[in-house]
Amino acid sequence: MHRISFKALNVLTSLLAMACLVSSARAAISVGPDGAGPLTFDTEPTGGDFLSAYYQGVGATFLTVADMDAAIADLASTDLLPNFVLATASTVPPNPYAYAFRHNTTGLFLQSRPTTVSGTGPNSAGIVMMATLLNDTGVDQSSIVLGYDMEVSSPAAGELPGYRVYFSVTGDAGSWQVIPELSGVETTGPMSAALNLDSWPSGSQMYLLWFDDNADGVADPGYTIDNMTITIETGPKVPVSITQQTNLTDRTVLERQPLIYSISATGNPIQYQWFHDGVPMENGTNCDNGHGHDRIITGARSATLRINSVEPLDSGNYQCVVSNLLNSESSVVATLTVTPDTTAPTILYAYPGANLNEIIVVFSEPMNDSCLGVGGGGAVTEAINWLVEDVGGSGLGVASFTNATDFRGQTTLGLMTFSPHDPALPLRVTMQQPLFDTAVAQNVMTAGTYRVVTPLVPLDQIWSYDDQDIDPGPNWFATDPAGAFPTGPGPFDAKRDGGILHANGLDDCRANTLYELGAVGTCLSLQSPITLTNLITAYFWTQFNFAGDRNNSDLFFIGKADDGAVVYLNGTELQRIRMPAAPTEITHSTFSTGIVGDPDPRDRILIAHPPELQAGDNLLALSLHQQASLTSSDLTMGYQVYAIEPTSVARVSVTVSGGHPVISWTPAGGQLEFKDNLADPTWAQLSTTNPFTDTSGQPHRFYRVFFP
Repeated sequence: MHRISFKALNVLTSLLAMACLVSSARAAISVGPDGAGPLTFDTEPTGGDFLSAYYQGVGATFLTVADMDAAIADLASTDLLPNFVLATASTVPPNPYAYAFRHNTTGLFLQSRPTTVSGTGPNSAGIVMMATLLNDTGVDQSSIVLGYDMEVSSPAAGELPGYRVYFSVTGDAGSWQVIPELSGVETTGPMSAALNLDSWPSGSQMYLLWFDDNADGVADPGYTIDNMTITIETGPKVPVSITQQTNLTDRTVLERQPLIYSISATGNPIQYQWFHDGVPMENGTNCDNGHGHDRIITGARSATLRINSVEPLDSGNYQCVVSNLLNSESSVVATLTVTPDTTAPTILYAYPGANLNEIIVVFSEPMNDSCLGVGGGGAVTEAINWLVEDVGGSGLGVASFTNATDFRGQTTLGLMTFSPHDPALPLRVTMQQPLFDTAVAQNVMTAGTYRVVTPLVPLDQIWSYDDQDIDPGPNWFATDPAGAFPTGPGPFDAKRDGGILHANGLDDCRANTLYELGAVGTCLSLQSPITLTNLITAYFWTQFNFAGDRNNSDLFFIGKADDGAVVYLNGTELQRIRMPAAPTEITHSTFSTGIVGDPDPRDRILIAHPPELQAGDNLLALSLHQQASLTSSDLTMGYQVYAIEPTSVARVSVTVSGGHPVISWTPAGGQLEFKDNLADPTWAQLSTTNPFTDTSGQPHRFYRVFFP
């Protein structure tokens, strides 16, 4: 590994023993009259065509592009010695490595994924890779076009997205110029940029430099470079012209939604520059500890502009200007209006995780945990702020969090408790301090917000089931078959050539199913005994008892239906999962519209305040459907069902009495709020009386119920 020191930039000797190329002459990529490439990296780059080193430091060393530019300004191409060749790797996608760009011998590409330390080595703040080009065209060149394919793996929000890319015709300190089209871009696809060199003398070398910083408190994404080309602009210069701009439309979007504006243009060469309210835009991000939110801008100098998560400050006029030395042309102006988020966050639901010490909490929107890592000072990942207890049992305590490094942009939090949860008891999760969302307004979820999670249907619930291709009739889900079909525990599963014989004599069973459902409870028939092809539909019935407040509870399903299912509660359809949308009739021969893959996650379905839920006994029925090709090698049905209290969704009804609107809502509690203009971002409190008669006489009024 090779380190670059700051300021003095003395390149130190290798800290690891490796085979190094030692040469008095620097190797270079020959760029002839037809350019160079594509460089496919099917073999390791030879000699010193590509060199790499690292800056010593930590993730906080480079927090802005200005920090990176200042470090590169002091760099000379000769600081990267000829023996600083690329390291090698074979893991796909790229795994972290702190000290160099690497050639991947499996994926056959160049890669980077910096981290603070690898093995027992020193700390790293970022890594650089330099390519050396030799002008073998026979004439001086004023411009070239650099192109390559970029791919992003293990994406994550970092404070400095993508590479910072530079070029220099001399390689001297202070001569590096940023390539905006390739910098700050975190996307998968072809990349290209025209480089205005002024003069690149024939027979001389020039240099390209990629800088990938080690993100602060974030697990860096992996970036790859492949199919690199250097094109000589030998064709005639062509004026630029915008050929397509229908995507540039006036829009109104909610805060934190993505924005994409794009145009198409012709010309040779061609440069793009996007403007916001007349000001040139730059790629970058602005994670603000004030609201813990990443706002990432990419493509500011390309045909497609992307803002991953807009804020009110992004409202305004957008325009793209394309240009070259012959002319320039401006696009139409598109006006963006960002509607501020003024809705308070809440806990949607919670449920037991992979083991009895893990509790998963899901919020209604991303929460502000600052720009620091998990446990780094943000309120969301501060263990003392959470209270977890078994209702009727004891407190469990919170020891840590399963979120690896960062909570920015996430809605799911994993709590690890000191004591295991008793799965037979309801679970109560309480937030003991106020929490804020990531909106600029910093909407608050008040202290004391809680959810009680009551198990209704365990994974090993006993069900009646029909897997014999018998159509049970149009109202099969309305009554319990009461012994007409066999019974067995979940989860239910079948797998062709699974290694275990089914009762029908076919090798269609396996010991363990997928989707984190564990051991198979009951093996199903994969083959229909009637058609001798794949079974299309199987049916299931079970009962559970509900002793909670039906007017103040949600139902939460977690598990899997492979490939699709329809769920019914007390004779009424409740949910379709990868099935034709209503009002399409579901029959014995209806196929699933989706195909479930083995690595797919479990289904997580929250049904807010279902009116079908009743106190006492409830009949739950489910039809399991296969995809249309009838070639699937397996089928699976396994769900856990929980009641979540209090409900996360209010039901509001409006009636008229004496000419005045009467507003009532469930569940009890909360406050009625209103606005007379829907565009007004502010909701005003009206009353906590339920029901409430509004005698204001306003001809138009909008209402909502807010639960703190």
